[in-house]
Amino acid sequence: ATERLIETARALAIYLHETERTMNGFKEKEPAAYARFTEVVKEATVFCVSEAQQAYIEASFAPKKTVLVYNTVDTILPPEKRRLNVAATRKADPSGPVRIGMIGSFQPRKGTVIFTKTAQLAKDTNMSFEWVGRHHDGEIDRRAITFHSSKPPAETQAFLAGLDLFFLSSQDDPQPLAALEAASRGVKIVCYAGTGTAEWLRGIAGCADFDDYTPEAALAASEAALATPLDYEALEAVLRSRFDVDTFTARMTAEIDALRPEAALPFDARAVTARHLAKLRSGWAIRRLGHAQEDRAWAGIAEACHQLAQAPDDVTAYPPLARNLMVLGERALAEDVMRASMANNPGKASAIRETARFFLQSGRFEEAHGLAQEAVRMNPKSEGAREVLTKAQAKMRSRPQATR
Repeated sequence: ATERLIETARALAIYLHETERTMNGFKEKEPAAYARFTEVVKEATVFCVSEAQQAYIEASFAPKKTVLVYNTVDTILPPEKRRLNVAATRKADPSGPVRIGMIGSFQPRKGTVIFTKTAQLAKDTNMSFEWVGRHHDGEIDRRAITFHSSKPPAETQAFLAGLDLFFLSSQDDPQPLAALEAASRGVKIVCYAGTGTAEWLRGIAGCADFDDYTPEAALAASEAALATPLDYEALEAVLRSRFDVDTFTARMTAEIDALRPEAALPFDARAVTARHLAKLRSGWAIRRLGHAQEDRAWAGIAEACHQLAQAPDDVTAYPPLARNLMVLGERALAEDVMRASMANNPGKASAIRETARFFLQSGRFEEAHGLAQEAVRMNPKSEGAREVLTKAQAKMRSRPQATR
């Protein structure tokens, strides 16, 4: 069936995400299929996801044409939600661990060796190296890294949003989607210079790439990124111009539409193509419309953040903002809001008390207990703080004890 399609097609297009390592593996494992691919690709337009991949495809396979279209993912945050990352305080507790994470199957191809060795180099620092993904291959040094295994999609995105730095440890990756997810959540990124990610983050303050694929170079780049404020506007400009769903859809549909000249189309093909593209674009619009209430909620949250930035000592404004974030499934950002309440109001027992209440309601009983104790110490007459402390103690006592 595939051969029949190739023979009868007026135009061929291949959307290729692979680079040299994967193609060499394809050649070794499926030599006949690889040989046929090298024949077909010479008559095809190849859609590419990065500049380096495009150069490799042109040099290795000599296709009819290559077009750089990049890529996207449905879990990238849309622009209206990204506004929150500019206003929210990501690191309200400077004394806490610096969380550095990676997402992907745990295997050498994803850079597990350099990730682990970088963590080992940083063992005497306050950096916490964490990995989320299925264990595919290779030894896990649990003394150096925290391995979370696989998580459901919502929990994976919450993990990503809570990082201080996303460490893309792959050596050969043309345009990893996890980096786009991280960027849309305002997370700093460090990566090897040979990846497609490096092409667009290079020069953005708060992000870094390293030329030598060594743990020492990776750690130095990570330290440099962590020490530099993130340029949200530069990151936003890249996402809007290359990777947002609407941007990618418009670029891809335009390239597909341009594959065949008008003269080669049957009489009514132009109308059919126009209807197809209109339907495709309408589909995206309808899916976005289905999130109208959620988008409006995010717009309200962003506005509340901006107002708090003008009056950060309004302790009463933080809890409802955090609760609204919890409703939207953004636990990590909700926790950031409450920690920002304490950071912006040092010495205020009420800020500590309300943060303790938030952690109690979120099931974080140890954190709630510690903060409630501090609130009571600061204001022994606070009935609210004593109430939270009593409830936290009761929850901790009633929780089942782990068995050995």
